[in-house]
Amino acid sequence: MRKFSFSFVFTVIALLWQFSYGIQIPTDRLKTSEIEQELYDLINRERTKRGIHPLELSQRLKILARNHSQDMAVQPELTHDSHDGKSFSQRLQEAGMYFKETGENVAFSESFLPEAIHHSFMRSNGHRENILDPRFDAIGIGVFFKENKGYYITQDFIASLVAKPEEEFREMLEKQINARRIQKGLLPVPFLEELNTLAHEFSWKKAKGETLPDLPDRYGEILYMIITTPLLMIDDTDMERIIHPSTTHAGIGIYFDREEKNPGGTYFISFLLLRKSASPDMSPDEIRLRLADEINSHMAEKVNIFKGKAIALSPQLNDYQVIPYNTTNPLRIPASVKVKLNFIRHRKIGIGIVPEEKSEASSQKYWVVLLFY
Repeated sequence: MRKFSFSFVFTVIALLWQFSYGIQIPTDRLKTSEIEQELYDLINRERTKRGIHPLELSQRLKILARNHSQDMAVQPELTHDSHDGKSFSQRLQEAGMYFKETGENVAFSESFLPEAIHHSFMRSNGHRENILDPRFDAIGIGVFFKENKGYYITQDFIASLVAKPEEEFREMLEKQINARRIQKGLLPVPFLEELNTLAHEFSWKKAKGETLPDLPDRYGEILYMIITTPLLMIDDTDMERIIHPSTTHAGIGIYFDREEKNPGGTYFISFLLLRKSASPDMSPDEIRLRLADEINSHMAEKVNIFKGKAIALSPQLNDYQVIPYNTTNPLRIPASVKVKLNFIRHRKIGIGIVPEEKSEASSQKYWVVLLFY
């Protein structure tokens, strides 16, 4: 979230304004509510004549702006922070408001003329940028008059963020994912209700800073991804990982909350992606070659694959490295094994894969032995 925030102090001499612009100065002082309304109208006229959508007048933002103008009147100088040190963003959070972008104009004027105040804002680059920023869609304006001094003005802008219901957002993402898969010549991936429920738990715990649950073994290999974004979209890099050809089933969980880098609100989106496992109709040689390809993709230098089904170590072969491990998916390399591959010195490999006896209560497991020599 980017915040545009600027301070500027101006004093308007009413007589000079009348001579320069030919405007008749009212003899009766305007009410602060009348100044607020006229400033709002002037801002929307500026936006409309430039083809920028008008701003909605937010009552909640108006209250925040009025409170801040009154707060500035008791402080030694104009500021975007309240007397207790709270920023505009923090005040918005306390008010329970969600937002994608924020901007705030603050000023002091000896004149009560809205045209004069608005003209001074428009002559300041920072204030002008906020007034004409097309990202903003809501505004609150607060004016406070301090006797024997003048007018304190606050204009609060936001780009509103309204959380989309989880079910609706999930359906939208599912359609986007499968549309991208079809574009790449891949079959649509089914989304499992059980995985959606588990993914929601991941998102909720991530948002609350709690320990994430363990991934179930019964599915075999699962890739877990977490994305936080205030936008209803997934960037291309993350989307490519999600639609990878090896994904067979998926689950999506969404939870809306705040986080430090997105205090205005963000979606915590968890993806659980089931990866291809060895199927019963694959031969041991096919599994072995597929695993060798995976190994080579993680090695700095490629290794030569031993083509036989077994290796008989000769008495002279005394320099070798062995990595054994147990897995539910022999087509993928566990993270701990990937680390060990970084330290392999040898350029030849033999692979042994033996399935364990499968029980009804658990997934098929395999013993894998990698022999580098």
